Amino acid sequence: SVLGPGLRQALSALKSRWNDLANPLEEAQQSALLLETLQEICIFLDDFTMAVHFSAAADEASELRLAILEKLAGCFEDATK
Repeated sequence: SVLGPGLRQALSALKSRWNDLANPLEEAQQSALLLETLQEICIFLDDFTMAVHFSAAADEASELRLAILEKLAGCFEDATK
């Protein structure tokens, strides 16, 4: 499917922007924007019937979302110590 490579390119850009953040908590607005964008992509893919044709890329979106949430949780834990 032609949609898979495009999704992977978008995910790569999101991941790159996330990795460029020095501290996700200090850059909360940017962190929230990236996470919300990724969340909307995942919600869309969950309901998109054609996503079965590029399920590996759709799974990558979910994995990236979970990795970002895990990183944010770790930042909050560190900030409260």
